[in-house]
Amino acid sequence: MPQKRAKFSERQALRKSIGFNLAPTAQKKGKGHDIPRNAMFLFQQPPSKEAKADDAPKPTPAQLTIRPNERMRDFNQRVEKAFSSDVNASMRRGLRTESNQRKRERRRTAEKEKKRAANPYLVQAQEAAQDWKKADTKKSANTPALVAEQATRPKPKSD
Repeated sequence: MPQKRAKFSERQALRKSIGFNLAPTAQKKGKGHDIPRNAMFLFQQPPSKEAKADDAPKPTPAQLTIRPNERMRDFNQRVEKAFSSDVNASMRRGLRTESNQRKRERRRTAEKEKKRAANPYLVQAQEAAQDWKKADTKKSANTPALVAEQATRPKPKSD
């Protein structure tokens, strides 16, 4: 079976040949410090006022990335806060369309009532014509009326 890694002596020799003067490696987020994550924010410098003025007014999804040492919960809150105005605007727009549809429906029923009051026979004829157009012309052999008729029909006597 092949070895998965080099022998211990070979690894030690490689470490000695590389030496100690290496570039720093990236540390894991939030690790490698003796102080808690929340305390790190106290030691950071506050952002300058000029930097705040340069910020874009509306963040885009490309700009919203998780920051170093930021929890997922905090990142989600930041994203929701950034897009809350868009969500609220779309909700209001949706409510407006629903109320407009209700208004249109009320107007239609009011117009139908006016027509019905003016000439009831004409309106009845128009509604009957519309109902006839909407009616399904295809009939199945197993419609409830036919099934009930076949079930109640007496069977012919065989002699």
